[in-house]
Amino acid sequence: MQKSKILNIIVPYRDRPDHLEYFVPYMNDYLKQEGIEFSITVVDQDDELLFNRAKLLNAGFLETNENNDYTAFHDIDMVPKKPNAGYHYTETARQVFCPTEYSMGGISIVNNTVNWQVNGWANSYWGWGGEDRNYKHRLAHHGIALEESKGFRKWAWGKDHFKELSGNHDPERKQHKKKQAKLTKRFKEFPEKNNFDGLANCNYEVTFNVTRDGYNHIGVDLRE
Repeated sequence: MQKSKILNIIVPYRDRPDHLEYFVPYMNDYLKQEGIEFSITVVDQDDELLFNRAKLLNAGFLETNENNDYTAFHDIDMVPKKPNAGYHYTETARQVFCPTEYSMGGISIVNNTVNWQVNGWANSYWGWGGEDRNYKHRLAHHGIALEESKGFRKWAWGKDHFKELSGNHDPERKQHKKKQAKLTKRFKEFPEKNNFDGLANCNYEVTFNVTRDGYNHIGVDLRE
């Protein structure tokens, strides 16, 4: 009998207790109904630096990847509404529920071997935005073919299968948009830079690691 594949959901997190309280039991119930073997890892940015979603995803992956086969990089304010929303195993990568076709943000699933191959996410994105497009560029640069998906915010299928929790947009997040766009453009023009910014140079300190009801909670100081 073939061994079942294990999914790890990595959730980048800071100061969203209401979302966390809803997300964990909801996703535990959903994935059990889907018959998927899984774990949930909440990576808590335990410092005073600008939020860095990408580096939190890298830290979570480095701390947990040996115990699973594929990873969902998963925002805490998005959850599936219907069965068969796209959490099954992939040999490559899948946009489960993303802002656009050009992004791996929101909810994306990647085979662990592929994530190592592309060197994870870029640690340089301090503040919101850009890292999700850069990650899609990384996959394309390595010739990783994405699985076909309908899971996009503006598409009818995505709206029908997912919901976004209220209170999820920090009004200050847009102030980083131009800076992040320039960084993303630079990575795209010089893709070799991705080899030096990602899992290979992800410097952080684990401040706590606690098993809680339904998830593992890891605190990290990202050490700018």
